[in-house]
Amino acid sequence: MIKQGEAIGQSGEVLSANELNALAAADTAVTSNLSYSAIIEQYGPDWAFHDDIVTQALYLDCVRAGDYLIRMYWDTTWKIERLAVEGESISAWQALTVPSGFNRASGLISLVSSGTHVRVFSYHEDIIAALDCPDVSVTSPEFMPTSLAHSLSGVVALAAVSTSKVYLSYLTSQSNHRMAVLEYGTSWTRTDSDIYWPFPFDSLDAVTLGDRDVVAFSGDLPPLWGTRAIGTTVKSEFNRVQGIVIFTVRNGRWSDYRTFDVVDRDVYGYSRMQLRLSAANGFAFMTYNRYLIFRKADDTGAIISTGNSKRMAPVVSRSRNGVDWEFPEVVLKPTLPFIVLPLGDYLYAVGRKTYRSHACSWAGMTPRRQDVTDYVLNVDSTAGDIRSTTAEFANPYVAASPLPKTALSGTLIDLDLRLTLKLYLGYFADVSTPFVLDESLLDSTDTYLL
Repeated sequence: MIKQGEAIGQSGEVLSANELNALAAADTAVTSNLSYSAIIEQYGPDWAFHDDIVTQALYLDCVRAGDYLIRMYWDTTWKIERLAVEGESISAWQALTVPSGFNRASGLISLVSSGTHVRVFSYHEDIIAALDCPDVSVTSPEFMPTSLAHSLSGVVALAAVSTSKVYLSYLTSQSNHRMAVLEYGTSWTRTDSDIYWPFPFDSLDAVTLGDRDVVAFSGDLPPLWGTRAIGTTVKSEFNRVQGIVIFTVRNGRWSDYRTFDVVDRDVYGYSRMQLRLSAANGFAFMTYNRYLIFRKADDTGAIISTGNSKRMAPVVSRSRNGVDWEFPEVVLKPTLPFIVLPLGDYLYAVGRKTYRSHACSWAGMTPRRQDVTDYVLNVDSTAGDIRSTTAEFANPYVAASPLPKTALSGTLIDLDLRLTLKLYLGYFADVSTPFVLDESLLDSTDTYLL
C-alpha cells in the first residue's frame, strides 16, 4: 500500500527519494507561472422602483415578446401596454389600442407570446375567446378578435402556455373544479382531464418548461381530521390546510399532484394567493402572496406588537423542472400580483407597482461583474464534506475631492447585495515565440487534436 510521501511511477514501482526530488523540481518549474483571477458577480436581484399604474390593476398579466414586455390589466377599461428593451423611464410603457368590443367590467385573461406574436385569451359570459396581434414590434400594433369562441359555463381560471394551448378549470354540477385544456389542431378542441379538485382555490397559472407544462394553483388542500375528548364526549375536528398544488403535464398525461409551501392551520381568508408563473433562461418563477408573521430582530424573536406583525407579503420561488422548488423568498417591494421576466439588461417584477433589477445570475442572466484580483490579499479553500472558500480583500484609500475614499467604495463589491465570488486558476503562457509544428513527426494515417 502506498504511504504518505510516496509516489508510484509508470512501471508501478515506488519512486526513490532522488526521483521524488526530481519530480518536485519539474513540477515547480511547470507551475511557477500559476496564476488566478477573482471575479465578483451579482447573484440576487436589487429591486428598484420603475413605475406605478396607480390602480387596482385587476386581472393583470404580462408576457415577454421579442424585445418587449406586454402587460394587460383592468382599470375601468382593459388596457394593454408595451415596454421596449431600451425603455428607461416611467413613460416608457406605451399604451396600445384595445378593441372597443372587448371592454367589459369583468372577466379572466391570460397572455402568451411566440416571438413578437402575442395572443390574449379571455373568458366572459360563458365564452372563451381570444385577441391576436401578429407583431407587437410594429409602430402601431393592433389586437384583433380571432375565430375562437368556445362555449363553457363555470370557468374560474385560464392559463395559456402557447398561442394554441390554454389550460383552464371550470366548476362541474357537483361544484368540483375540473381541469381541462383547450388546444388548436385543425380546430379548437377541449380535452377534460380526470382531475376533479373538490376544494376552492384562489388563483391558477401554467407555463411550459422544457418537455412539460407546469400547472399550479394556490388554495385549499384536503383538511386534517382529528378527534379530541371534551369531558365524556369525543368530538371530531377539521383543520384547514392551504398551500400550492402543482401538476406537470407531458404528452397530454397529467401527473399526480404535488404540494409546496403548505400551512396546516386555519387563518383568515387565503394564506397563499394571487399566484403567477413565468419562465425564462431554463427557470420557472412562481410569485404569490404568502401570509407571514413578522418578529423582532433581537434575541427574543417576539412577534411585533404593531398591526404590521401579521400580513400578506409577496414572495418568489424558482424551479428548473417544475417539480422541485426553492424555499420562497420574500420580496417586499412589488405588489401582488406580479410577474418576474427578464428584458435586456434588467429583470422586471411587473405588477401594479413595477420594479426592476440589474441582470443577475439568480435569473439565469449574464450578471454585472467586477474584477477584484488586484485587491485579493489571501484565498483559502478547504474541501471536506463540503468546500469552504474564504477570500480576504484590501481596500486602500485613494485620492478624491474633497476627501479621500476607499478604492472599492460604490463598486459592486461594496453594495448590499448577494454576490458570487468566482476564482479562476490557470497559467501564464509566453506567446512571444509562436508554436511551430514539425509535420515530419506526424503519421499521415493518424488524427491529432491540438
